[in-house]
Amino acid sequence: QLIEFGYNYEKPKKTKEKYGFDHHDAQIDKLESGLPLFGDITKPLEVEFISERLYRLHMYEGKNRQIRRMIQKVGAHVTRLKRIQFGPIELSGLKPRQYMTLAAHDIEKLLKI
Repeated sequence: QLIEFGYNYEKPKKTKEKYGFDHHDAQIDKLESGLPLFGDITKPLEVEFISERLYRLHMYEGKNRQIRRMIQKVGAHVTRLKRIQFGPIELSGLKPRQYMTLAAHDIEKLLKI
C-alpha cells in the first residue's frame, strides 16, 4: 500500500500514495471528516482514488505516523507509503535515503508555508 504526500496550509500539507487499501465508503468518509487522534481531531484527508490498489491522500498536517494511525483507526492498514511532495517541492525521482539540494527559490517557497 502506498500513499502520496505534500505540504501547505491552504493546499495539502502532505500527499502520499497508498497501495492496497481495501476500503468501504464509510471508511473514506471518516478519513475525509477528520478523526480523533493525539488528543485532538485531525484535519480531514482528501482521498483521491487512482486505481483499485492505489490512492493519493492529501493531508494538511503531519503528526507522527498520522497516515498509518488514521488508516488503522478506520479498520484498514498501510503496507507501503511513499511521500511524493513536501509543500511546493516535488520529490519524484528521489530514492530512499537520497536527498536533494534546494535552490534559493525553493527555500523561499517553504518559508512561506
